Amino acid sequence: MIIAKQFIQTPYIKYSMRVTSVAVRKLTIMEWTILKIANDYSTNPKYKSYKLFQFFEDILGMDRSELLIRPCINSLLRMKLIEIAGYTSTALASDTVVSKIHLTKAGLDALRHNYIPGESKETEESIYQIEACMILTEPQQR
Repeated sequence: MIIAKQFIQTPYIKYSMRVTSVAVRKLTIMEWTILKIANDYSTNPKYKSYKLFQFFEDILGMDRSELLIRPCINSLLRMKLIEIAGYTSTALASDTVVSKIHLTKAGLDALRHNYIPGESKETEESIYQIEACMILTEPQQR
């Protein structure tokens, strides 16, 4: 036998928001190498006229370095860690002269701390604020 039914109503306010988060990550070896070359050798009279591929192929012994350099240069430019005078996306990244690569303040910080901000991620979240609780009783019919 049911004497009464009880309903609990909880009024609430729903807040919807977009949350953007960025996780830091370590520099890859290619990112670190390009930042290090630009920082240490762009003003060095002996090396400032070198092209990136000369560093990677002649000094570091990495053949076919363009395949590694281009995505890294584009990534560093997109994150605004470096600036390259006269660089276009159609130019060969490995033909870039070392003296034209300049580290930004963010690039210097990244090189100093060995961390860079990763890609930002945006998610949609909802939170609920409960206002008050009311109990309604519905009498049962016989």
